Amino acid sequence: MTALDKYVKEKLKVKYYIRFMDDFILIVESKEKARKCLEEIRSFLNNSLKLELNSKTAYFKEKQGINFLGYRIWKTHLLIRNQSKKKIKRKLKNFQKLYKKNRIELEYITACINSWKGYAKFGNSYNLINKILKNFVLKK
Repeated sequence: MTALDKYVKEKLKVKYYIRFMDDFILIVESKEKARKCLEEIRSFLNNSLKLELNSKTAYFKEKQGINFLGYRIWKTHLLIRNQSKKKIKRKLKNFQKLYKKNRIELEYITACINSWKGYAKFGNSYNLINKILKNFVLKK
């Protein structure tokens, strides 16, 4: 994917380009520029790397925020995606059931919660973390 990085930065001259593994975003000045870049990237990936973009590939207005790496990102802040909030709530309910049946270790639950808190702290989510965890109680 280094070839794609170089192509986007050097050939397309995109100033705001971020890639993490196989996910990437471009921030450009107009919808026309976004369309042109998308078309050229598709062609480059297909011809040079024999890769295709998946069906989730799209472009959005800046005011909608960018859905990237589990967050919704704006210029001024980032929030955890709703899907991620639902997932941790389901996981905590499942932890309670498994712990009550003695089928999961407290250390594992603690590690998972600490990992999620680390992820959540990158977003503007202090109140969310407290809200989700305040009702989490383990009983045997």
